[in-house]
Amino acid sequence: MLPSPVTSPILGNPSGEDKFNVLGIFPSGFTLICITILLGPVIKGATVAFDPDVEFWLGELPKLLVAPPLLVLIAHFIHWWAKGPSKFAVVLALCGSGGMLMLCGNEILVKALALGGGFQSTDCSYSVPKYTLERSWQAAQKFRASCGKSAVRIQDCDGYAEMLKKNPSWEYLQSLEQRYSCGGWCEAEKPLWAVREAEDSCSKAVAYLMSNRVRRTAFQEALFGLGLVVISSTVLIWVGPALREKGVNW
Repeated sequence: MLPSPVTSPILGNPSGEDKFNVLGIFPSGFTLICITILLGPVIKGATVAFDPDVEFWLGELPKLLVAPPLLVLIAHFIHWWAKGPSKFAVVLALCGSGGMLMLCGNEILVKALALGGGFQSTDCSYSVPKYTLERSWQAAQKFRASCGKSAVRIQDCDGYAEMLKKNPSWEYLQSLEQRYSCGGWCEAEKPLWAVREAEDSCSKAVAYLMSNRVRRTAFQEALFGLGLVVISSTVLIWVGPALREKGVNW
């Protein structure tokens, strides 16, 4: 009498009659798990990455906080092509995503703390970008004074469109006044683009943002990334021998 075919929840039934084959569903299942793990940090990171002030002062770096799904997608296609678990793909999706969040979050944290402290001061010589923006605001104030009292806001002045082309940072200063009810850059002044009274200087409004929401989010992203790398590495080291015993090429 011939022995029955060996069945395994990992390898499936070689007779082709298995009803549940983990290898067959692994690519989709692993991708779903990764998305569930990373969804919260990616959404939270997006609130910082696409903030207009963060984009202006930190550039494209914070957008790496929303890049982990791309690594998960690459890992999914590697698993699909290999028709089973791939150590490289698993490490890429978990440790790669965690490392990206950790390093990017730490870099944003350091820069946010430096910017927050510098913008809180009324000293415009703290940095070249801060001084340059103050010069741009002074140019706007001078232009507003030259257009007379007929214009309620600076954008109502004749020739504003031409001046805006020469001073593109005015668009950012306008955005600050309208979003934070601030006026002036280094020191509190009467708003040029808004008609309401200023509550404080715009540099202090940005300083509060950097020192609080951006700093807090960056710290959380870095901490989550570190935890993901440590936990993922530990689990992968632990399950590796078991997978090899099941015949998985790991």
